[in-house]
This record gives sequence, C-alpha cells and structure tokens, in this order.
Amino acid sequence: SNDTITVYDTNEIRTMVQWAASDTNSFTIMNNVSEGFYRLNASHEPEPALAKDCKISDDKLTYTFTLRDGLKWSNGTALTAKDFAFSWLKQMSADATNNYGFIMTDYIVNGAEYQAGKAKAEDVGVKAVDDKTLEVKLKQPTPYFVRLTTLPMFFPLNEEFVKSKGDKYGLDAGSMIYCGPYVLTAYDPASGSTLKKNDSYWDAANVKVPNVKVRIIKEQSTALNAYKAGELSRVILSSSDVPAMKSNPEFS
Repeated sequence: SNDTITVYDTNEIRTMVQWAASDTNSFTIMNNVSEGFYRLNASHEPEPALAKDCKISDDKLTYTFTLRDGLKWSNGTALTAKDFAFSWLKQMSADATNNYGFIMTDYIVNGAEYQAGKAKAEDVGVKAVDDKTLEVKLKQPTPYFVRLTTLPMFFPLNEEFVKSKGDKYGLDAGSMIYCGPYVLTAYDPASGSTLKKNDSYWDAANVKVPNVKVRIIKEQSTALNAYKAGELSRVILSSSDVPAMKSNPEFS
C-alpha cells in the first residue's frame, strides 16, 4: 500500500544500544528513529537537524551547537543539550563496546584521558551550557567535525530514561525513546522491525510515508521473490538477475 515502504536487510540487527552498535543494519534503524545535531541531505552534505546552527570560534577549536526550540522525545520528555553531553560521555567511557570511542576521543579535549580513566567528566570538552546549548572543545581544528555529528554515535540519549531501563535498555521497542522521523513499534533482531511516523519529530511535516517495515532476508533469491510478489518496495539484484530485470521500469 502507498502508506508503507517495505525494505530489507541481509543480516540481523545486532543491537539498538547506541554505545554498543557498530554494524550498518543497526545504523539503518538508528538513522530512522534517532538523529543528531546535523543530518546528511540528498547530496550527502550536512544540514541542521536537531541543531538550529553551530557557531565555530575563530581559532576553530570551540563549537557551539544550539538546539531548535521545543524539541521532544517520543515519550514527551524535553530533549536538551544534556542529552548530548550524556550520550557523548557514554561513547567516550569504558561502557562503550562498539570500538568507536576514537571518533570522539581523537578530537575532543580530554576525551582520551577520560576513556583511560585519567580525567573526570567535567574535564572533558563537552558541556551543556544550558538546555539549548552544547559547547564542544577540540584539540585541533577539524574541518569535518560537523559532518561527524551526523553519525549515530553522536545522537542524543536521555540519561533518566536510559538509567531507568538499566540492562533492559534497547532490548525491545518499549525500552527505547526516539527523536528521529520514526518510532519503533516492533523490534526483533532476527526477523525485522516495524516503524511508524514520529508525530513529535521537529520535521514531521516532511515525513511523507507513515509506515516502514524493515525485514531481515538473508537469501538474495528470497528477496527477489518477495519483491516480485509485491512484498518489498525495492530489491538489490544479483548480477545474474540483471538481464531478466533490465526492462522493468523500476530497474536502476
């Protein structure tokens, strides 16, 4: 139906815990149910997302991100700069198991020292100045730093919610809250996920498809049969299927 897009991934989703996730299948879901200060536009350039803007100091070492007004998590909680500070410190801590700590610690003042247990959280160059403002201090000028914030490791996390769920956080659709274009209504690592439009998303007016299904289909031939049966909105062809499908108007 027109109100649903059905896509597939070839491997199970390993985790929805942001500081543990390192695979593209997890990132596919995270990019739809969450968001960072910036997102990539259609031409793969960063554009403001949860941030209204970012001011960079003359020496290129201090980045000041300002959040949009009235941002909310899917459970109604206000989304603030503290959610970014909590998330980034988590990613730079010993709790992070995705081996992506370097994506912050290479750049952020005292990030590596914090990861090694040699600096306190308050010494790290990530500060929620107020509810709307995150100030980030870098070790050296990094022209692509804003682009890095489009990656899932940089997405916000609500400390109170994450801590309230404890070890159950990220295990099912009910043990997460969302700030992206979609929310998860069902999540099964092995069979797939169903998503629906997040009405509290700041840019909800531009989310045109109300429902998305992400199925897990490991066999290419199974995926092609599902596509031919109208059960998938798109399929990736193996080279051997190209000649037979070339004349299909959806071929690209």
